[in-house]
Amino acid sequence: WYQRRVREAVVSTQSTGKPWWNPPSWLFGPVWSTLYFMIAVSAFIVYQKIGFNQALPWMVFFVQICLNFAWPLIFFVGHQLLGSFIEIIFMLIFIIFNIAVFFPVNQSAGLLL
Repeated sequence: WYQRRVREAVVSTQSTGKPWWNPPSWLFGPVWSTLYFMIAVSAFIVYQKIGFNQALPWMVFFVQICLNFAWPLIFFVGHQLLGSFIEIIFMLIFIIFNIAVFFPVNQSAGLLL
Protein backbone atom coordinates (compact mmCIF):
# COMPACT_ATOMS: atom_id res chain seq x y z
CA TRP A 1 0.00 0.00 0.00
CA TYR A 2 2.72 2.47 1.05
CA GLN A 3 4.88 1.87 -2.03
CA ARG A 4 1.91 2.03 -4.38
CA ARG A 5 0.66 5.34 -2.92
CA VAL A 6 4.08 6.96 -3.04
CA ARG A 7 4.80 5.65 -6.55
CA GLU A 8 1.46 6.99 -7.84
CA ALA A 9 2.14 10.36 -6.26
CA VAL A 10 5.69 10.54 -7.61
CA VAL A 11 4.47 9.74 -11.12
CA SER A 12 1.83 12.47 -10.85
CA THR A 13 4.45 15.04 -9.76
CA GLN A 14 6.81 14.13 -12.61
CA SER A 15 4.70 16.12 -15.04
CA THR A 16 5.51 19.36 -13.20
CA GLY A 17 8.49 21.49 -14.17
CA LYS A 18 11.69 20.50 -12.41
CA PRO A 19 14.81 22.55 -11.75
CA TRP A 20 17.97 21.79 -13.73
CA TRP A 21 19.68 20.37 -10.62
CA ASN A 22 16.98 17.75 -10.02
CA PRO A 23 18.55 14.27 -10.17
CA PRO A 24 17.16 11.80 -12.71
CA SER A 25 14.22 9.68 -11.56
CA TRP A 26 16.08 6.37 -11.98
CA LEU A 27 18.54 7.46 -9.27
CA PHE A 28 16.01 7.58 -6.43
CA GLY A 29 15.42 3.82 -6.16
CA PRO A 30 19.08 2.82 -5.72
CA VAL A 31 19.85 5.78 -3.44
CA TRP A 32 16.89 5.20 -1.10
CA SER A 33 17.52 1.45 -1.06
CA THR A 34 21.14 2.06 -0.10
CA LEU A 35 20.16 4.55 2.62
CA TYR A 36 17.60 2.22 4.16
CA PHE A 37 20.07 -0.67 3.97
CA MET A 38 22.63 1.42 5.87
CA ILE A 39 20.00 2.32 8.49
CA ALA A 40 19.11 -1.38 8.87
CA VAL A 41 22.77 -2.42 9.21
CA SER A 42 23.28 0.31 11.81
CA ALA A 43 20.30 -0.95 13.84
CA PHE A 44 21.51 -4.55 13.53
CA ILE A 45 24.96 -3.62 14.83
CA VAL A 46 23.41 -1.85 17.83
CA TYR A 47 21.07 -4.78 18.43
CA GLN A 48 24.01 -7.20 18.45
CA LYS A 49 25.83 -4.99 20.93
CA ILE A 50 23.07 -4.10 23.42
CA GLY A 51 19.96 -5.99 22.35
CA PHE A 52 16.86 -4.19 23.57
CA ASN A 53 18.33 -3.59 27.04
CA GLN A 54 18.57 0.20 26.63
CA ALA A 55 15.38 2.01 25.73
CA LEU A 56 16.68 5.41 24.57
CA PRO A 57 18.57 4.29 21.44
CA TRP A 58 15.58 2.29 20.24
CA MET A 59 13.00 4.99 20.99
CA VAL A 60 15.03 7.53 19.03
CA PHE A 61 15.61 5.02 16.22
CA PHE A 62 11.93 4.14 15.85
CA VAL A 63 10.84 7.80 15.89
CA GLN A 64 13.45 8.54 13.22
CA ILE A 65 12.23 5.59 11.10
CA CYS A 66 8.59 6.68 11.44
CA LEU A 67 9.55 10.20 10.34
CA ASN A 68 11.46 8.71 7.38
CA PHE A 69 8.40 6.73 6.29
CA ALA A 70 6.02 9.66 6.83
CA TRP A 71 7.87 12.22 4.72
CA PRO A 72 7.05 10.78 1.26
CA LEU A 73 3.39 10.50 2.25
CA ILE A 74 3.28 14.11 3.43
CA PHE A 75 5.20 15.45 0.44
CA PHE A 76 4.19 13.29 -2.52
CA VAL A 77 0.73 12.07 -1.51
CA GLY A 78 -0.48 14.99 0.61
CA HIS A 79 1.29 17.69 -1.44
CA GLN A 80 1.90 19.53 1.83
CA LEU A 81 5.01 21.63 1.19
CA LEU A 82 5.02 23.37 4.57
CA GLY A 83 4.14 20.16 6.40
CA SER A 84 6.88 18.23 4.64
CA PHE A 85 9.38 21.02 5.39
CA ILE A 86 8.48 20.97 9.10
CA GLU A 87 8.58 17.17 9.12
CA ILE A 88 12.00 17.09 7.49
CA ILE A 89 13.35 19.47 10.14
CA PHE A 90 12.13 17.07 12.85
CA MET A 91 13.56 14.15 10.87
CA LEU A 92 16.99 15.81 10.68
CA ILE A 93 16.90 16.53 14.42
CA PHE A 94 16.09 12.89 15.15
CA ILE A 95 18.75 11.62 12.72
CA ILE A 96 21.35 13.71 14.56
CA PHE A 97 19.97 12.51 17.90
CA ASN A 98 20.03 8.92 16.60
CA ILE A 99 23.67 9.28 15.59
CA ALA A 100 24.42 10.70 19.05
CA VAL A 101 22.86 7.72 20.86
CA PHE A 102 24.17 5.01 18.48
CA PHE A 103 27.74 6.32 18.27
CA PRO A 104 28.68 5.51 21.91
CA VAL A 105 27.31 1.98 21.47
CA ASN A 106 29.24 1.42 18.23
CA GLN A 107 31.01 4.07 16.17
CA SER A 108 30.31 2.31 12.87
CA ALA A 109 26.60 2.17 13.66
CA GLY A 110 26.55 5.89 14.34
CA LEU A 111 28.47 6.70 11.16
CA LEU A 112 26.18 4.55 9.00
CA LEU A 113 23.28 6.82 9.88
